[in-house]
Amino acid sequence: PNMLLNLQNLFDRADSRGCAFLSRADVARMYRHRSWRLHPSCMDGRPLSDEELEDPEDLARQLVEAMDVDLDGMVSYSEFVAFCVGRRKKEVKLHLYDLSRGSGGQFKWLLGESMAQIWHTGVVAFDKEYFFSSDTIFDSPGKTSFGEPAQVRSLGYTFW
Repeated sequence: PNMLLNLQNLFDRADSRGCAFLSRADVARMYRHRSWRLHPSCMDGRPLSDEELEDPEDLARQLVEAMDVDLDGMVSYSEFVAFCVGRRKKEVKLHLYDLSRGSGGQFKWLLGESMAQIWHTGVVAFDKEYFFSSDTIFDSPGKTSFGEPAQVRSLGYTFW
């Protein structure tokens, strides 16, 4: 019942500037003082041992990288809490398929000068590719009936 209050207190102690974001230096300071034992890559909640706390700068770099979903180099309270309750960031990608397979240019008379391809898209999140085909469908990423994607773009990260 006190978990969120405890997390808020941990975050507030680390936020020495009172700006509601933690820098890598803030996180390293918490490791140096042994105030935090958060494991940057552990999924089972196991805290770091004293031996593992030997390089606070490297631990801070790893932890900020693991928590920083919006890639601004800082950790917000929501990113901190999500990580502490077991959420991990996962990349979200956009797969673009050229349904015309490069022959869209033959239909310039119908589609207009700027339409050299006919695009279909799929969003890849949580190891599934979601797309619309009279209904929302999911499949293995890059293995849909549209073939291989012509382009893949990163859309950022979300929590799993």
